[in-house]
Parts: sequence; C-alpha cells; structure tokens
Amino acid sequence: MCAVKNSLLLFVIAGAVSFGADPIAGVWKPTQLERWKGYQEDRKSHLLIVESAGKDRYRVTVTTLDGKNVITPAVVEVYDGEESNGDRPGVKRKMERIDERHLRETYTGPKGVTVEDIVTSPDGTISTITDNGMGTTTGRTVDNCAIYEGQPEKQK
Repeated sequence: MCAVKNSLLLFVIAGAVSFGADPIAGVWKPTQLERWKGYQEDRKSHLLIVESAGKDRYRVTVTTLDGKNVITPAVVEVYDGEESNGDRPGVKRKMERIDERHLRETYTGPKGVTVEDIVTSPDGTISTITDNGMGTTTGRTVDNCAIYEGQPEKQK
C-alpha cells in the first residue's frame, strides 16, 4: 500500500509511533521511500515531529535529521471528519481518525481522488503512509508508500 500527496501531512503527517499514550505522536525518521515517487531525496533528510494538540489534533513539524533546522514550521492538523478546502485550489480534503492507530486523509479534486492512510504498527515503532487513487489535479495514478521508524524522545 502506498500513495502520493504533496501536503505536509504526508510528511507529517505524517507519523504514528507511540512513546506516550497516543500512538500517532512521536518523532519519525524515514526508513523506506522506494515506493514514494517524487521528493525521495528531500524526505530522506527529514524528521517528522508529531505532537498531540488535543482530541484528534496533531501539531506536525518537519526538521532536518539532527532536529536543528526547521524545514516546515509547525502546523496543526485536525482529524474531525469534516470536508474543508485543501492546500491547492479546487481541491477539498477530509481528514478523519479511523481508529486509535489509523488516520485517513481524502483529497478530492477536478481530476481525481487520492486517499492517504497513516497507520502506526501495534507496537508503536513503525508508521506507514500510503497514498492511492488518481491525482487530484493531474488525473494520474497514485500508488506510493513511505515507512517511518519511531525515534527516541531525546531527538525532539
């Protein structure tokens, strides 16, 4: 399973390892990006820092691997199941929690629908992000997958 998306959540959002009560929150380092088309080189050098920001809300920051330089400032993502305007013109997004370890983002545009799933392993050490469907603005097939490994808290 894999999918493609240009929003921060993909890279944030993407994330789902548990070092605390919430299995989505944690520090995530990419380990497998072979099936993620585009941005592979950039993503190899990024850490995703996902912090709980309330019920079904996550603050996501993308930094360099050493955590010293912020690549994407903190953004709070809300998984309330409501449709809203996406980060691109003409694209709607719906972000929802499927269960404790599974978040889903659905992007609907003029040329297709892309679904991104963010799933944390039962032991909370691996986060898998997949994007599948048709590109919302291109109509091209989307089938991408990225795997992130949870990092010790001290790297925050």
